[in-house]
Amino acid sequence: MSFNLATMLRESRMAHPDKALCRINHLAFTYAQVDEISGRIATSLLGTGLETGDKVAVQLPNLPQFLFTYFAILKAGLVMVPLNPLLRAGEIAYQLADSEAKVLITFGSFAPEALRGAQQAGGVSTYVVNLPGNDQRPEGTRNYDVMKGYYRNPEATAEAFRAGWFHTGDLAYADKDGYLFIVDRMKDLVIRGGYNVYPREVEEVLFTHPAIAEAAVVGAAHPTMGEEVVAFVVLKPGAGATEEDIIGYCKQTARCVQVPTPGADRLRTAQRPDREDPQEGAAHKMSEVATVRGPVEAGELGRTYMHEHIFALTADVQQNYPSEWGSEDERVADAVGKLRALAAQGIRTIVDPTVVGLGRFIPRIQRIAEQVPELNIIVATGIYTYDSAPFFFSSRGPALNKVLGTEVPDPMVDMFAGDITDGIAGTGVRAGMLKCAIDHNGMTPDVERVMRAVAKAQQLTGTPVTVHTHPESKTGFEVKRVLCDDEGVDPRRVVLGHSGDTTDCDHLAELADAGFTLGMDRFGLNFATSFEARADTLVEMCRRGYAGSMVLSQDAACYIDWVDPALMPFLPQWHYLHIGDEVLPYIRQHGVTEEQITAMLVSNPRRLFEDR
Repeated sequence: MSFNLATMLRESRMAHPDKALCRINHLAFTYAQVDEISGRIATSLLGTGLETGDKVAVQLPNLPQFLFTYFAILKAGLVMVPLNPLLRAGEIAYQLADSEAKVLITFGSFAPEALRGAQQAGGVSTYVVNLPGNDQRPEGTRNYDVMKGYYRNPEATAEAFRAGWFHTGDLAYADKDGYLFIVDRMKDLVIRGGYNVYPREVEEVLFTHPAIAEAAVVGAAHPTMGEEVVAFVVLKPGAGATEEDIIGYCKQTARCVQVPTPGADRLRTAQRPDREDPQEGAAHKMSEVATVRGPVEAGELGRTYMHEHIFALTADVQQNYPSEWGSEDERVADAVGKLRALAAQGIRTIVDPTVVGLGRFIPRIQRIAEQVPELNIIVATGIYTYDSAPFFFSSRGPALNKVLGTEVPDPMVDMFAGDITDGIAGTGVRAGMLKCAIDHNGMTPDVERVMRAVAKAQQLTGTPVTVHTHPESKTGFEVKRVLCDDEGVDPRRVVLGHSGDTTDCDHLAELADAGFTLGMDRFGLNFATSFEARADTLVEMCRRGYAGSMVLSQDAACYIDWVDPALMPFLPQWHYLHIGDEVLPYIRQHGVTEEQITAMLVSNPRRLFEDR
């Protein structure tokens, strides 16, 4: 049998034409099919004018299309140049120019970066594919599939190949049974989520930042990614740049796996000796809270309702059937009036946890906030779902893990973190709260995916989290498992929304003892319970000493399209003023002190935003 792989495919087809060569999910491709498809692609490639020995760059994930293209290139007598799917445009341009590739074949999800790179490389023709002993020592290998050498780099080839062996740079040992174990690297390399990150490449990105004088990048252990990228930078004299500035710059310039991980002891920024330490005053800065009209000090939030919507909408329905919504100006005026009445009652801040899945539209909220300057409005980022994530995410991020054969970073994380650090959809309004949900459906795969993305964004930004929960099925324990135990979020930064839907005070006490803040936040919404049941539960929890672990709200809205307007008369207490008008007088009469009320309305919300 020949060791030409294209010939081997042809011979295997003759021996086993109907045997599956590769599978993806429910699809299987036989030897005959792969041979036939790759043959057609080879003909197409040669039809573009390529000649024997020409280079074809291939930027495809772990899909059958990779096999088809690989064998096609071999059949056509061409040379394959494999490219990492996560390369950015500048890196692609370099690889294309350095390899002298005449054609680039890429995948649909990578096309924007690939096309930019091909253009930068002088207009390379681009084709887009879519889905259908025990001593440690440098380890070497030789086999029929080892490369011949580094293209146009004889020095690197001579260094890597010695006595016919290719030295990979891995440190390995063999046990007594001959099994080989890779234990470390000789080369300077960080392996993050299965992807190779060369510190020098990240350092070169950092050096292009106008404020950075020196930079050093290393790897640090990470429980799920294996390693993470840690950067140490020194700023130029007189220059100013925050951790957020540098991370944002890297996101625009480097591959996602190359971006240094922010947070405590992650990206460290220092100044020259003639410049004061930029970390001075950081604690003061971290107490600022983003609101629609700009940042305010956490100590200035005043009486705060931690869960009030302005509008809760089904976006697609509203866009296509807007008759019930009616006049935009009238809806805005109605909201302004209701929020002014709330502020007149002494409330100074509301948190509006309206996110994707609830019809978030920040320009409308900006318009309202400008007319109610006496009320701080904190908006949120995240995704609200009890079951499935939006279809937008169905073939992005972790949804591709199985196809690509490795862990792919979730774009949700960058979306959520970007809303917090950069602002939402170009409005300049930054989110001050993260939001996710788990209901009676339990921890479905997509609910878990969203929750883990929220956790990662929280770790990156320090922003508090509110979680819609279903106390009857005790989903708070699932929140603890995923958000806190697995992902490391401090439960003191988490509000378990709708905790007041249960009267099981023992269960609530257990969650509070774990460090969570309990959202007693549906006063007035008495479908399956009563005013007295909610209020008496609050009184009992205060009697047990848990006033320091609860926050209050009504989960009301100026308009929610989930509820037929004809039903609203049957919910006469479900509005912004209910707590002030009815709940507080009731709990005072039943022994709750002013000090406890102040804790629930002022101190506890402030602490959530201060403890970063």
